[in-house]
Amino acid sequence: MPIYLYVKTHNKTGLKYLGKTISSNPHKYKGSGTYWLSHIRKHGNDVSTEIIKECLTIDEIFTWGIYYSNLWNIVESNTWANLKPESGDGGSVSGRRQPQTLETKLKISASMKGRPAQNKGKKQKHKIRIDNPKLGIVDSKLKGRVRPKLQCPHCGKLIDEANYHRYHGDKCKSL
Repeated sequence: MPIYLYVKTHNKTGLKYLGKTISSNPHKYKGSGTYWLSHIRKHGNDVSTEIIKECLTIDEIFTWGIYYSNLWNIVESNTWANLKPESGDGGSVSGRRQPQTLETKLKISASMKGRPAQNKGKKQKHKIRIDNPKLGIVDSKLKGRVRPKLQCPHCGKLIDEANYHRYHGDKCKSL
């Protein structure tokens, strides 16, 4: 399967983007650069695509991508949307961290020694509310309490105050 090295040019603004894709239709592929995609979102997808190289291996894409990145100085130039040289690896995926080295892990571990655990000796808020449900409730004066009951003079039922006024008293079905 061929790997394409391409240059996309925004027809309205003239901004360019050097990239690679394995898509069967590289003209349809938008690109994956952070700045390039935000530029497309802002100015629209009016883009022309020029295929520079069609390669068969990742090593070949790496070689040509670095060559053209250096030739056109795509990182420092304001006419290019690339934030780093095109090396064919796609860069690090946002949201993912690089794994830490053993040395870094040991430094972090040493700096955390002697510290108490973050929640050591503290009772969490939701556990306090479960233990004492009447504590800290301010949104309703009757929330969590037994509601007073009223007896309907017509049917004799014991009903809480809200339902008494709604369904009993002068509105009772027994009338």
